[in-house]
Amino acid sequence: MLMDPQNQPNFDFIMNPKTQKSSGRLINSKKQRIITVAVGLLVLLIITIVAGSFIKAIGGKSNDQVLDLVAFQSELKRVIALGSDRSRSAETKNKAMTATYTLESDYQQTIKIMNSRGIKAPKDLTARYAGTQTDQALDTADKANAFDQKYEEIYTEKLTKYKAKLSEVYPSLKPAEQAIVKKQSDNAKILLGESTGTN
Repeated sequence: MLMDPQNQPNFDFIMNPKTQKSSGRLINSKKQRIITVAVGLLVLLIITIVAGSFIKAIGGKSNDQVLDLVAFQSELKRVIALGSDRSRSAETKNKAMTATYTLESDYQQTIKIMNSRGIKAPKDLTARYAGTQTDQALDTADKANAFDQKYEEIYTEKLTKYKAKLSEVYPSLKPAEQAIVKKQSDNAKILLGESTGTN
């Protein structure tokens, strides 16, 4: 069976590539290839810089929060320790001593987080939360023979703020660090006489 020459398919485009229409999308010259590669590398560089800046900004905020937590814990330890030194009640002294040891342990764990991140603490870090109001309030209460009552108020107030501080820091931490801060939050709840099952 012979085909009619008029009905045969046209294969001229294979035999004569110059008759093929240019789509305009093919990169024919070496100069065009170099420009395309250069533009691609420039776009990749820009994306890398933006992503790096974003990651650094997130890490910087997290590092600041860790430093802030260390500063808060440092002052909290100092204030809580006043109860074991100056309280007249054995119950309050014991409560203060237990809290002091617990908070020292928490503080050391936070220092480990800080060191593992390579964070250098500024010289004035411990002064960030230092104040004389608490000391003055306790001095006044001591003179009025009401130290234990005032100390109990301050104890509850400071540990409640500590819980809130831990909650602020928690979301910005790595999973292993979150476990440490969760334990610290549980410690604060126990010191306040709360259940560790609540937020």
